[in-house]
Amino acid sequence: MKKLKSIKDFNAGFTLIELIVVMFILVTLTSITLINYRSGGASHSLSNTSQKLISDLRKVQNLAISGVNIKDAYCGYGILVDTSSDPYSYIIYADETAVCSASNNKYDAGTDVVLETITLIDNIKIDSASPDPVDVFFKPPSPTTYINGIASLSSVATIDLIAEGFSGISTKIITVNGSGLIQSE
Repeated sequence: MKKLKSIKDFNAGFTLIELIVVMFILVTLTSITLINYRSGGASHSLSNTSQKLISDLRKVQNLAISGVNIKDAYCGYGILVDTSSDPYSYIIYADETAVCSASNNKYDAGTDVVLETITLIDNIKIDSASPDPVDVFFKPPSPTTYINGIASLSSVATIDLIAEGFSGISTKIITVNGSGLIQSE
């Protein structure tokens, strides 16, 4: 009679080739996950930065609507985005003019008050601004929107933000038109 092989004879373990194949699969999946995680991080940072800029534009617009500190000599509020700033940043300012009718409705380095300077995080850059620099100013009480000192419904300002990641370049375009509408693409 033939003897049946015991179960122990079949459970000898993994071969070296099987272990190498499993390790290769694990390394490949880990690499793909890390690459997607890092590129997703750049995209997330870009989205957060663009939302912060939009929020700051709306904050300035709301300050002009509410008339905060207008009686204390502020004739309006604005944001100045300059592509030549290093590191990339923008400022929120209040137009401080003795007589509001004499205001030029844009940023004057010597007379206006810088309320806040926002510096963008390292991997986010202001790729372009049109016109360059972009100066969006809101004058109460309506508020009237001025783009680089000009109040025209046909005026449009655009700010292009970019983030470079492993999967390429991501962009966000923020626009402000002469009627005060703020949008992101």
